[in-house]
Amino acid sequence: MPTIVDVYAGPCGFRTIIKAESETYPTDDVCAYAARISIESECPYIKDLAKKIKRLTIHDLYKPVGENPVFKEAAICLRHPMCPVPCAILKAAEAEMGLALKRNVSITFREE
Repeated sequence: MPTIVDVYAGPCGFRTIIKAESETYPTDDVCAYAARISIESECPYIKDLAKKIKRLTIHDLYKPVGENPVFKEAAICLRHPMCPVPCAILKAAEAEMGLALKRNVSITFREE
């Protein structure tokens, strides 16, 4: 069963739906995982990103931010660097590969 994540990015008002479906493929590793990624969004910039991110491997997930394929493509496609969608793409893939629990994350503004 695929992992599906809904992202409501905030002030822009755009909704994005990310679907990650795991797959295994043979390598020299004991067990290597990958996930097929599909992204639906109303945001034109996320639509561009979706065209570039179709599959992530376990190795992609744990690359540093500057080398991570999701963040590298996001730097090219997106106009707003604080957009939460790239992180959500990685979280969906990570959970689908069984590397993280499927738990909600949040950013909540509060008054003191």
